[in-house]
Amino acid sequence: AFATAAAHSRQSSKYDYYYGECSICAQDVTGHNCPVITPCCHVYHEVCLKQWVHGEGQNNCPMCRAQFDNQQNDYVSLATNT
Repeated sequence: AFATAAAHSRQSSKYDYYYGECSICAQDVTGHNCPVITPCCHVYHEVCLKQWVHGEGQNNCPMCRAQFDNQQNDYVSLATNT
């Protein structure tokens, strides 16, 4: 999927700032759909990660199960402002 996206990135703005696939919803993560990165360097859609942590009651990374800090949102936005 990443190689295909990289090849198309020169032809389409759909893949500007392409971060791979969200392992929660299996959709493309780009700079235009609110990507976030965790301390363990996994990238998700912000809404997906919030649902995972708050809705599902999980306090860990969906990929590697690294524990998140209970006192704060343990991720950083990668969103572009374009």
